[in-house]
Amino acid sequence: MLLKTISASIFTLLILCTSVLAQELADTFFITEDLPPFSYSLNGENKGLSVDILKAALRAAEIDPESVKIHIYSWPRGMKTTLNRPNTCLFATVRKAERENLFKWAGPIADVDFALVSLKNDLTINDLSEINNYTVGALKTGISHLILKEKFHQGTRVELSTTILSMLKKLQRERVDFILESEHTLHHVMMQNGFDWKNYKIHYVFNFGQTYFAFNKNTADHIVQKLQDGIDKIRKSGELSRIQNNYLPETRPASTPMGPIN
Repeated sequence: MLLKTISASIFTLLILCTSVLAQELADTFFITEDLPPFSYSLNGENKGLSVDILKAALRAAEIDPESVKIHIYSWPRGMKTTLNRPNTCLFATVRKAERENLFKWAGPIADVDFALVSLKNDLTINDLSEINNYTVGALKTGISHLILKEKFHQGTRVELSTTILSMLKKLQRERVDFILESEHTLHHVMMQNGFDWKNYKIHYVFNFGQTYFAFNKNTADHIVQKLQDGIDKIRKSGELSRIQNNYLPETRPASTPMGPIN
């Protein structure tokens, strides 16, 4: 009886090992969300910063990106599926301490930067505490609102908007002095709605972390490493930076102050 139990256990272990070894990057179940400009679907085609980086990394890993299916899920559904399904990857995922042991990681692929923006006028601040003298626009329930509450709760007047477009219009009409939002997202909304980034000024950039490809913990290590190798190749060649720059404004001064959110 004991011999049968041991044999059954060994057989089960061999099946699991064979399943892991049989995994291939080309067969990975990739999941992202509808979050322009990072990822979105247009006329049935997946596009965006994160999608472009994935396709470039796959090509660098000698995999045809057109053979890989990308599924667009809501973020909660994508997170749940990735946690429970082997050889599944959720992107782009901010790598936080509380998520560190939930996934295997490949990256980083982009910074999550929030920009403090005004019209290009004589308005200047020399220290972040000075924004307490102004009105700052933020997206209701968004990260920017949380930043303002946590870091600038003393005196800063906050004007909330339900969309980024309405927030931009308030800035244009000078109903607010600054707006605070994802630099990538602001640039995307501006381009989609005919705003000229050159009419605006970035005063400060907050770094909210970096994004990665987050793999289910039971994904084989060689799968994660193959994508990592592809990312490393496009970073070394400069292709990663070129993709990132396609989605960023060209007018951020090199001297723009930056800092972490903590």
